[in-house]
Amino acid sequence: DVCSSDLHDLRFYRYLPKISVIIPTLGRPEGLQKCLDSIAKQSYPQECVETVVLDGEGTVPEKVKTGLERAQGDYIVYAANDTELDVNCLLFALLDSEKENKALVSFNEGYLLPDEGNICAHFIIKRDLIAEIGGEVFCTRITHCGCDNLLWAKASKLDEAFHQDMARIEHHHFSKGAEYDWVYERGWSKREEDLKILSEELARSEEHTSELQSHSF
Repeated sequence: DVCSSDLHDLRFYRYLPKISVIIPTLGRPEGLQKCLDSIAKQSYPQECVETVVLDGEGTVPEKVKTGLERAQGDYIVYAANDTELDVNCLLFALLDSEKENKALVSFNEGYLLPDEGNICAHFIIKRDLIAEIGGEVFCTRITHCGCDNLLWAKASKLDEAFHQDMARIEHHHFSKGAEYDWVYERGWSKREEDLKILSEELARSEEHTSELQSHSF
């Protein structure tokens, strides 16, 4: 464990990999700026942090795919224009990824739903894992809803998923009192179709896992 007073000095006596923060954005310039400001205040050394902002049209999964192609980091963080990262978020997430030997570490956004449906809304993922789960962070068949649930399910099947309590992030989501604006409306407009695709992809993932297990004996 690392004491809070030592967090800043950690960079001087151990290697810290490069982290790329991918932020798909549409509208909400003030929200985007708050997210960027929180990244600039990280205890993780700024020379090891790359920010990739993707504005304009396209779904979140599509933008994350484009961001991944541009990103140079060994670790990828998914953030958004309605989030603010705690000052030690990236550092704690990275340390737990190494300590727990997990390639996907989800951030703590506070209240966790009973069905854990919001457990992986934002996270850090080791680049090496992405190839193992099909080459995409988020399934680009999905418009918005459920893409994080599919990612968590895939990583969990490989025993690579971990929920971090100390890597905190403030998610200013409409379910927590924020305005249900036109950006949310667009993202959630195809919720029913997305959930159907999620069900299909989960079943496909189960079949793939069973095939791998059968070939291992």
